[in-house]
Amino acid sequence: MTYSLIFYEAPADFQKRESAEAGAYWGAWSACIDDLADSDVLVRGVGAGLQPPDTATVVRGTQIH
Repeated sequence: MTYSLIFYEAPADFQKRESAEAGAYWGAWSACIDDLADSDVLVRGVGAGLQPPDTATVVRGTQIH
């Protein structure tokens, strides 16, 4: 079975990608992704091509009985 992980970041954290803090930001993400891949729980490249969060639509589900 395959699952998708969605990571939420506050807008201020997301902006670190393009700031003076970008090296530390990407270093932490790389370490996390490497750990997941080394544990065989991650398929690399699955999220490639996704749009940035400000283009997203949020769908909230309801319980179906």
